[in-house]
Amino acid sequence: MFRFMGAESYFATPGLGWFLRSTGGFPVERSSTDREAMRLAEDVLRSGEPLVVFPESTRHSGPEVQPLKDGAAFIAARAGVPLVPVGIGGGERSWPKGQRLPRPTRMSIVVGTPICPTQRETGERVKRSEVRRLSAELQRSIQELFDTAQQRVGL
Repeated sequence: MFRFMGAESYFATPGLGWFLRSTGGFPVERSSTDREAMRLAEDVLRSGEPLVVFPESTRHSGPEVQPLKDGAAFIAARAGVPLVPVGIGGGERSWPKGQRLPRPTRMSIVVGTPICPTQRETGERVKRSEVRRLSAELQRSIQELFDTAQQRVGL
């Protein structure tokens, strides 16, 4: 079962909040560094469970993947687990910003090749350069996967 880490506002949405909590999801405060959410994320990954994180941190419009937040790369590097990039095509058509609920439409999900953090010694701090490298590689991969997914749904 996938665990979800998402913005507090998603957990306040009726239906969606119930689903996220029922799958063991937990909210993250986006306006600051939420150390509790980061600790929970690491615990989930170290226990071998998959964690779904949306590194753009919000839905957006248009053909360009927006700059990623560094949280996903930082958590993966600290936990020593790979990032698995995913591109979702047709999502904007299904659930545009401002619309309360999604509507059924054709979508495509394309899963990419895992991106592995550099191995580090136990207790060694995660280097900022490693987080930036992972985020940049993740950004490039998500853009390619998003483009492929959009083509598959005719966009």
